[in-house]
Amino acid sequence: MVPRFSALLLAFLAVPAAAAELREPRSLLTTAQPAGACGPGAAIGLVLRESLRPDVGPYAVSLPGYGQGEDAAADRYAPYMMRIAGGQELRVALRNGLLDEPANLHTHGLITAPRAEPPCNLGDYSLFAAEAQGRIDYRIGLPARLPGAAMGRAAPRIPYPQGLAWFHAHVHGLSRDQVAAGMAGLIGVGNPLAALPRALRDDTDVRHLALRDIQLTVPDCPEGGRTQSGLACEAGKPLLPGVVPDGAAIPARFGVAGAEDPRWDPGLCGDFDAPEEAVLGPGFCARRQEATGRHAVWLFTVNGQWMPDITLAPGRRMLLRIVNLSASVSYNLEIGPEGGAPLPLALAALDGALAGTGSAQPGPARRVLLMPGARAEILLGAPGQPLPPGWLELRTTGFVAASDGAEADVWPAMALARLRVPRGAPPPAPPLPAWPAARHEAPAIAPDLRPAAVPEGCSLLPPGSEWRRRITFDIRRGEEGESFLMGQEVVDRAGNPYPWNPAEPAIGRAWAPEPWEAHSPRDAAGETHTPAHRICPVRGRGEVWEVANVSSEFHNLHIHQGNFRPARAADPGAPPDLTDALQEPDGQFARQLGRLLGIEGSWHDSLPVAARAAGGEAARTFLYLPFAAAEQEGVYPVHCHILEHEDKGMMAVVQVLPPAPQPGARLTDAQLLALLAAPDGALPAMCPPVAR
Repeated sequence: MVPRFSALLLAFLAVPAAAAELREPRSLLTTAQPAGACGPGAAIGLVLRESLRPDVGPYAVSLPGYGQGEDAAADRYAPYMMRIAGGQELRVALRNGLLDEPANLHTHGLITAPRAEPPCNLGDYSLFAAEAQGRIDYRIGLPARLPGAAMGRAAPRIPYPQGLAWFHAHVHGLSRDQVAAGMAGLIGVGNPLAALPRALRDDTDVRHLALRDIQLTVPDCPEGGRTQSGLACEAGKPLLPGVVPDGAAIPARFGVAGAEDPRWDPGLCGDFDAPEEAVLGPGFCARRQEATGRHAVWLFTVNGQWMPDITLAPGRRMLLRIVNLSASVSYNLEIGPEGGAPLPLALAALDGALAGTGSAQPGPARRVLLMPGARAEILLGAPGQPLPPGWLELRTTGFVAASDGAEADVWPAMALARLRVPRGAPPPAPPLPAWPAARHEAPAIAPDLRPAAVPEGCSLLPPGSEWRRRITFDIRRGEEGESFLMGQEVVDRAGNPYPWNPAEPAIGRAWAPEPWEAHSPRDAAGETHTPAHRICPVRGRGEVWEVANVSSEFHNLHIHQGNFRPARAADPGAPPDLTDALQEPDGQFARQLGRLLGIEGSWHDSLPVAARAAGGEAARTFLYLPFAAAEQEGVYPVHCHILEHEDKGMMAVVQVLPPAPQPGARLTDAQLLALLAAPDGALPAMCPPVAR
């Protein structure tokens, strides 16, 4: 369903006849860095700074974003890309050159140790941040192999999965604006063609597509008929995409002048009050702001480019590796001729979960929904799916992200790029192999597994396989604004709450939906701060989570450091009659987006949660999380990845605990230290220091 636009002027702008060819993301360089917290050695040196980015589609905008080296004149809006593989380690030295904001780095989609061991952050610890003009160091290592149970495999160990991930700023309260400004990039894990069978790799090219949107205030053409750069223009005409060429570097300003929120108007492409001053064009929408007389533009880019061309080479296929870097926008992607029906999509991977890792075949499909943070890999020219020669569009159908329309975000229908298909089909090749059928083996669970120690504020599942967690999403609106809430309780297979016993406060501990506020586990005096509530799985015990949305808006659950799949009736704590893991009472997805991909058995790190029904019935999504890998032990967030919702409180802390040693098992050094250590990490006084 196309969003409801009232009396909207249709696009009067044509895509330039000679649009720029899509440019690949820039590679991050590893260089020798000054000795830092993680010791000597080469590292990716990233600096955050406010600088002029001349490549925001046709505009030049001063933005806080990433750079490398000391020359700010080389900074760009185009995203960076880092590369890593299983068994490798990356070091990142992040210098925060911003004047008044903290900043950090989260590697979305990687399974890497989420622990802060000052002064070096191991893996991905996103609850610390570098203060303005400060520095934070990361040592991001990927294991060569993971337990098979981490991706639903029967094998004891599997190679670390290859695929597409990404990185972005993750300071609670600032995430939306920092990511919207461009603090995000791509991570390629392993071989970029790993999603394809070997017989197709030699004749397939790869393109990486980072979907990114930004809202800007743009000028009108000066009365003199020339811009500051000397470009001729029609006096009084707004300098919108299509009027000026991509890359023209017309000065513009980040944010929406005159709006209630100066950086973001989620209804900018919705119901326009003054349709004679509104434009919906390819890759953008715009309307004149009464307060300033300037146009507010919502610009949709691919790798920072407005409406780029993507040209297939004659006789070759192309793998489009797509990641949604948006802070808040969801894309319902399709490919087809302009104004024509969408073509079938040959989907090779979703969220970095490739064929061969236990994922079920998610297609065939004509559309794929990418909520913020999601990834997809689409093969153009797949065997048995020839493309018609000529021009095609990559576009999003748009939808209204609420069940009742009130306070709704409106994601517009929008063309994003053009695909040029030459004559000459790719050479014959075997068909894409079917993805493994969804397995129904017994899940890896140790229902009586106990933790080695229980930190303050933890909620543990009771012993046995009858229990699951219910995560509740809600929204509170009042005179002081809106808050997005997240709560947790423990229920049995029938949905009855666990009878909590104050003598065992951690078992089945629950809390009502509340906004998350504390970002750092250290207070202003530098003392350790324990969050009031923690979701505490035990490594080795899989869990089912029921995500209940009682609000009228769509959400998108994301957990750091792990993957999950839709739950099944045989999973521990799942409803015995569970047949559909995504339950939307009044069929909102089907009405607005068409049939969603069949995702049973597929693995993700984020998944959409429908809004409640118009009559008030909650929507529910049932997930199975294995918590099988040692790298998952530690503290990290779970939250809605619509970052406006996360910033306003829809987040909680997960702390995966090491299991207590089984009777008769020999203790490892790490287990012994875990048993001896006090909650603050200090060892007892009787433990002598080790001479070095």
